Amino acid sequence: HTHTHTHTRNPNLGPRDMPLPFLPGVTDDKIFPVLNFVLAGYALLVFAPNWSYTPSVTLWIAGIYGLLYLLLVADQLLFSNTTLPEGAGFGTLDEVVLLFTVRSAIFAGWTHYISFDLLTSRFIILDSQENGIPHLAVVWIVPITLMLGPIGLVLYLVLRSLCCCLGCKTPSQKSKQS
Repeated sequence: HTHTHTHTRNPNLGPRDMPLPFLPGVTDDKIFPVLNFVLAGYALLVFAPNWSYTPSVTLWIAGIYGLLYLLLVADQLLFSNTTLPEGAGFGTLDEVVLLFTVRSAIFAGWTHYISFDLLTSRFIILDSQENGIPHLAVVWIVPITLMLGPIGLVLYLVLRSLCCCLGCKTPSQKSKQS
């Protein structure tokens, strides 16, 4: 006995293969896989945290996604023919749920999430270096931050507090304080 699952598209999502603002010939479906380039930033934070270009490259990746987010929001607010469902907004959970039934809002939201989660992971790695916390003690938090943003940040802040209380400074950090 075989079940056939058919997926009915939500008509509120807006047009499939939505053109992107200020990028002629580029659509959301074409550029969405490119958003996975954010993983290059995570790879640098995990595998090359001490490379002199890691802070700059990860900031630029997040910045490029931030620029894309700016363009998406500006397009929605100033130029788009896509209308938001009546009652969509940020005032209540129901309003937010309605907002996220619109394809352009979902795409912009995803772009926002990946940019901020990378910035959060970048903060964790750079701050841990500044505080002398060994990379192996924090690296496990980066994938958690990738998938669950604020939870990764909270875990790091707890770890950093513990390390500060326990004096988890690397030998070079301890000698700098003397």
